[in-house]
Order: sequence, then C-alpha cells, then structure tokens
Amino acid sequence: MKILKPITFRKPRIISQKKVLRSKLSKVKKSPWYKAKKNYVSFRQRLVLAKKNPNKKRYYLFFSKKRNNVFLTITDVIGRVVVSQSAGSCKITTKKKKRSPDTLKTVSASVAKIARAKNIKYLFKFFMNTNQTKIGKTIFESFKKTGLFILQGVVVKNKSHGLLMRKKKAKRL
Repeated sequence: MKILKPITFRKPRIISQKKVLRSKLSKVKKSPWYKAKKNYVSFRQRLVLAKKNPNKKRYYLFFSKKRNNVFLTITDVIGRVVVSQSAGSCKITTKKKKRSPDTLKTVSASVAKIARAKNIKYLFKFFMNTNQTKIGKTIFESFKKTGLFILQGVVVKNKSHGLLMRKKKAKRL
C-alpha cells in the first residue's frame, strides 16, 4: 500500500518581494566603459590546472639574497626545480666576492643561459622577499640580454626561499 504525500502549493510572492527582484536586475547593467574585474586565480588553482594540462608550461623565478650569498631558482608550475644556482655553484668562493654587486649579475647570467638551453622563453612570475628595486632591475636586465622575459614581479613577505617549490635532487643541476 502506497503512502500518498500531501500536495503543497507554492506561496504567492508578496508585492514587496517582486519590487526587490526588479531593482536587483536593473542594478546589474553598468555604464558602457565599465570593465569587469578579472578574477584572481590562486596558486593552488593554477596547480590543479597545470596537472590537467601538462602541455601548458609556466615557469617561476625565485630570488633570495642572504648576507653572504645569492640564490636564483627556476621552477615549473607544479614546483619541481628546473634550474638552481647560487654564488657557490658559479665558483664564487670568498665571502668578499659573494657580497659584491657583480655576483648577482654573474649568477643571473648563468641561470639565464641554462634556462635558454632548456628552451625556456618566458618566466611567468618573479618572486623576491625584499622590495629592493635595484636588485630586481639587474636581474631583469641580465635576463633580457639572453632573451628571457619576466612577465610579472611579486614581492613575497614570507622569507623562505623554498616557498611553493619541492626540491628534487634529480631535477637540480
């Protein structure tokens, strides 16, 4: 034996509710020169998209300047290290030489050469933990000379150099 459900009728809308609906619809239309804001896509969302589309390659440049050393790392979207160089790996051994401004140029030039050899043309983002524009400019210039272009610069407040990347010894140079 079936149990019959009671039939319920939808309540009619009150006049004030109808007015609210109409006013909301009219506010949606904007002036002709209005541009909608682009949605910010978080790094995690980008990661998911990268895993779905492995052919779409984007690379990030991480820069970290310590008191006695300079680190430059290029990673892919997933976080695997493609190129990693420091003053020590460029055979600059003494502390005095590591502190000099020329070390940054030599390290960035060597990173750029390796990146071009691996067929990297664009770096999507450039992360650095300080807001020192001089350092950023020197890196940008040395990368431009070799034909590498950085599309966007970002200052990261978190000081860890290993931010957003997983280091794998097999991938490192």
